[in-house]
Amino acid sequence: MESANRIVELASRQTVAINDFLEENKLPTPSLGLNALQSPHIPDGASDIQAARELVIAACPELKALLTGPRQLLKFNVMDGLLKAILRFKLDQSFMENTPGVISHSALTAIIARDEAARNALVVELDGFWPAGVRMADAMKRWPNSEESNETGFSPENNSNKSMSDIFADNPGRSERSGRYFSKPEPVAAPDDILDHYPWFLQHNNQLQSASPGESLVSSVVQDLPNTITEGTARLPTDLRDRVNFYGTPVSADVYYFRSIFHNCADKCCIKILQSLVPALKPGARIIIHERILPGLETLTTADAKRAINLDVGMQQPLNTQQA
Repeated sequence: MESANRIVELASRQTVAINDFLEENKLPTPSLGLNALQSPHIPDGASDIQAARELVIAACPELKALLTGPRQLLKFNVMDGLLKAILRFKLDQSFMENTPGVISHSALTAIIARDEAARNALVVELDGFWPAGVRMADAMKRWPNSEESNETGFSPENNSNKSMSDIFADNPGRSERSGRYFSKPEPVAAPDDILDHYPWFLQHNNQLQSASPGESLVSSVVQDLPNTITEGTARLPTDLRDRVNFYGTPVSADVYYFRSIFHNCADKCCIKILQSLVPALKPGARIIIHERILPGLETLTTADAKRAINLDVGMQQPLNTQQA
């Protein structure tokens, strides 16, 4: 049975003992600074402190898992003897063996069994994004400085010269899973969300052209690819059909609203998208670009900076784009 104070058991007692020992003996505390000691200075005779250090190091993976939580931690945890060995390899976080020889779910693996959206996300990432990441270096060597969407790690991994979207289009099953993956709800909008704080009805009371399906304010035209137009038209709620239309080319409008569009495109494609609006622009028309922009890494904590870098590289792997 798990301790009710597992976090304290793993971290607090041992780290306090180590810190007190270093301070009492006027020894430098651990640091990753340029001039820091290469290893903590704990004398060989301080066997209890050495043991505490080893316990903390061993506890770090479990402590990280506890504070991360099973949903965020869920990434990848998956022949009689071989299967048993693999399962036991992951007993620290993924599976449990309360009875010898009986492997059962933990909170982490239970999510896969119970939550269809989490299970689908895992399949999509294992099937597409992770393999593309492994082949990213190969793609960069083969196509240096490329901005083409079919010259990423995703293409050689799938033995194709097509882009990720074209490969998915040729495989209805993967396309459907990908669609569900990208349609998952976004986090709660920030207080300065553009839909609440941009004066739409004061400045623009005619027509809005959106490059983001689902954003319907006033009379709206959604521009997208043919397949998306077909699906969007079919799924459009009846109470919006008199105010929302779909087209494949730009039309004259008061506002052109791009929401989460350009982060999927290389710079040269972003330029082409904006240039394609020029023939349809009328005097006074406005272009609104609504994207998540990564802050400077110097303003972030180490953990947040790592997530930002991962997000940026994650866009490069399958699409040859950047989030920054």
